[in-house]
Amino acid sequence: MSAGEFVQGTAYVDVNNDGQLDTGDSYLAGATVKLFAADGTTLLATTTTDTNGAYMFNGLQDGATYQIVEVPPAGSVNSSAQAPVQLDTASVLAPNKIQVTLAPANQTISLSSLGAGIVDHVFINGAPNVEWLGQLNLSAGQTAGGGTTQFATFCTDLFHEIGGTPLSATIQPTSSSVLGPAAGEIAYLFNHYDNAPLTTVQAEGLQLAIWKLEYDGTSDFTTGQITMPMSAPPGGSGILYDSNAVPSAMTFLNEAAGKSETALYLNALLAPPGGQSQLAMRSFNFGNQVTPSSPPLDHGETATIGFWNNKNGQALINSFNGGPTSTALASWLASTFPNLYGATAGANDLVGSTNAGVAALFKNLFSVKGQKVYAQVLANALAVYATTPSLGGAAAVQYGFNVSATGTGSVTFNIGANGDAFGVPDGTPLTVMQILTILNAKAKNGILFFGDPNQQNLINEANTVADGINQSGDIS
Repeated sequence: MSAGEFVQGTAYVDVNNDGQLDTGDSYLAGATVKLFAADGTTLLATTTTDTNGAYMFNGLQDGATYQIVEVPPAGSVNSSAQAPVQLDTASVLAPNKIQVTLAPANQTISLSSLGAGIVDHVFINGAPNVEWLGQLNLSAGQTAGGGTTQFATFCTDLFHEIGGTPLSATIQPTSSSVLGPAAGEIAYLFNHYDNAPLTTVQAEGLQLAIWKLEYDGTSDFTTGQITMPMSAPPGGSGILYDSNAVPSAMTFLNEAAGKSETALYLNALLAPPGGQSQLAMRSFNFGNQVTPSSPPLDHGETATIGFWNNKNGQALINSFNGGPTSTALASWLASTFPNLYGATAGANDLVGSTNAGVAALFKNLFSVKGQKVYAQVLANALAVYATTPSLGGAAAVQYGFNVSATGTGSVTFNIGANGDAFGVPDGTPLTVMQILTILNAKAKNGILFFGDPNQQNLINEANTVADGINQSGDIS
């Protein structure tokens, strides 16, 4: 039992670049994770992720606000962060920064139904009562109180029944006398896949893996059922399951093997039989990408904002994909960079717009007096579109652009002394597409670094990089 609060999570390489920790990703060891007070500047603790990419800060204060910042090791850069907690008030401030206000460890929450194919909200402990064992129809021979065809009820099984005494503290998974020897692995699966979108067979596989870890010490699934150290369902000695869920269960078991995470253990709330209690997730994860080894930016791969504002640049924008009324360019901008050009981007909203609309937006951004960071960033994006034949075709060739199979988005640019704006060390080479993706992640309502107390300095750095890209790769 731990007397204090905690935060924990995982640093990982987002192999499929989907902004989520999932089974296709690998764990990132050696990342530095820093814990700050609510002001974001008072450093409280520092740790390093282990071989499983895991980190943890323990002994924290109920109700306190903290900021968690990840600094990736050499060769990796921040790409996203996730705070899929259910009890705490938490928000992602940047791809490398999460803010959280810890809820009391004895707080309870409402138990919601589990939607089809979605592992949602909380797992609760299964009691030695038949009606609590048959909520999932994993086989045709399910228990008499048996379930439904998918995850559509309110009870799934978790840790061993521990009796009628409600607990209201953080449970360390190493406390095997309470939670069992596989508790750390169960907590890992819960922390990372609760509230994750899963197919029905994946959801069944996850439940099957948890049952296996909790109740059945055998090494395989050959018996066709999970043996239970409690009252058996009618007509059998365990929980029968659908063999179609086994491959998915094995995937989860292999991923969880050797993991040891902490879970938040809460008071009973619906008074089910036997004084059951529940878990709630507390996992703050940081996605990273491998620093690219792509070729550096060269002339002919971008253009200055002056080009995009003059008659030639405006003509090129209006020529993409068939002419001024085409919506392909605007749709790509709005969907690829939604915080900058999507439905919530204010005056920069390009949803449903045309080439003519994009051209007009660029002229508006160019006309701003003083620093023109938003024109510089849009020029970066236009260069990516113009030089990628699968996007803009070959229209840009006549203006001096190098149109290649992978386009300007795949070439690298060293950000120099502007690492703070991108959440990476100074001197990091990033691809142009990574730079745009990070800037989009750091924008809200079309505004870069919205709400950041250091906003203007960060905008200055972003402007230096975006302008540098346009100047260094200029077609002239």
